Amino acid sequence: TAHLSLTVIEQRNALGYSQRQLAENVHIPPILIARIESCKTVPNLETLVKIMKPLGLTLTAQAV
Repeated sequence: TAHLSLTVIEQRNALGYSQRQLAENVHIPPILIARIESCKTVPNLETLVKIMKPLGLTLTAQAV
């Protein structure tokens, strides 16, 4: 989850969004963005997709 959080932070910053702006864009509480970015919570799949979409990120599955 740390890699996921770092990716979200980097892309959010690259696009110039604050945590609050991203949260408002995807209709979730800003505290949830903060908790996800600090690895204090792992979002469910629906929330993750909501967050990634405006950031231009996609989710892929990879066999290990």
